[in-house]
Amino acid sequence: SVASILISPRNPDILLIGTGEVYNKENSAPGIVNRYHRGTYGMGILKSYDGGKSWDQVLKLTNSIISGVQNMKFDPFDDQIVYAATTQGLYKSTDGGLKWTLIHNVPMAVDIEVNYTNPEILFVTHGSYKDQAISGIYKSNNSGGNFVKLANGLPIAYSGKAKIDISKSDPSIMYASIADEGRSIGLFKSIDAVLTWDLMKDNDVAGVQGWYSHDIAIHPTNPKFISYVGQNVFLSDN
Repeated sequence: SVASILISPRNPDILLIGTGEVYNKENSAPGIVNRYHRGTYGMGILKSYDGGKSWDQVLKLTNSIISGVQNMKFDPFDDQIVYAATTQGLYKSTDGGLKWTLIHNVPMAVDIEVNYTNPEILFVTHGSYKDQAISGIYKSNNSGGNFVKLANGLPIAYSGKAKIDISKSDPSIMYASIADEGRSIGLFKSIDAVLTWDLMKDNDVAGVQGWYSHDIAIHPTNPKFISYVGQNVFLSDN
């Protein structure tokens, strides 16, 4: 499976795809018998220089275990810098994805956001089905040199996953959709560059799939317009 796709904003012939899909780091198995444990084998990250006609394997994750690449992001100012959220943790490349370094050795990295005005500030979320010990939203102020776990209004732990988004037009605004495995915990918002967080809504958008089906997106020019999605779609313009 392909869980993530990244297209260079400067050259659309350059593509990266992240393979494999994993939601439970301890018990994943291929097939559809148990939806809580299902997963698919991945082979890491592939790169194309010709719009997808041919591919090179640039991050080799073994297919002897189930391994997934859930999300990838470019540095907004330098597409030689790439981040990848994988089953093993958060990887970083500084040469367009040819070589990779594991910079946050916490398993089950899920989502990545990079600050659009200061790319040294980045965020990564971790979470696995029914595994609260690894859950959390982390921030780095030095391009991944080190990370701190965010609190100040956020849940201490969760048994599903967290999805995040930063406003492109006002990077002091950030949202987080957080869920336990069986239901959404809620939609959280920060307006002070993640110093503090407020619970805005506790809608159960994920339903019974809090480790899987929910996300948040902010309009690129209007930070008041957001899409909050799960098994249904919710929109807000305020």
